[in-house]
Amino acid sequence: MCMRKSHLLALTLLLSTATSANGLRCGTKLVLEGESTYDVIQKCGQPDSQEDLGFIRKRDDYVKVTRYIYDMGNGKFLRLLDFHNGKLIKIADGPRQ
Repeated sequence: MCMRKSHLLALTLLLSTATSANGLRCGTKLVLEGESTYDVIQKCGQPDSQEDLGFIRKRDDYVKVTRYIYDMGNGKFLRLLDFHNGKLIKIADGPRQ
């Protein structure tokens, strides 16, 4: 029984680590890659900063690239959310504040 609990704890820690690498927690809501700018704003509010990074060529089309920056608080990393045509494609850590 004790062994089961330790396995469950290890699995829980592993899953929470994997989620934090590809997700952004805003209160009780979780933002994941693939969501729209609208969904992100509904869950996290307006970003602290927004950058229009221009266009990149993907295959035979151009994609508009936008970055939302969320300040998670003093001593924490900024969270950088990159969107291609309004779809979240990457969540990364920025510098620590």
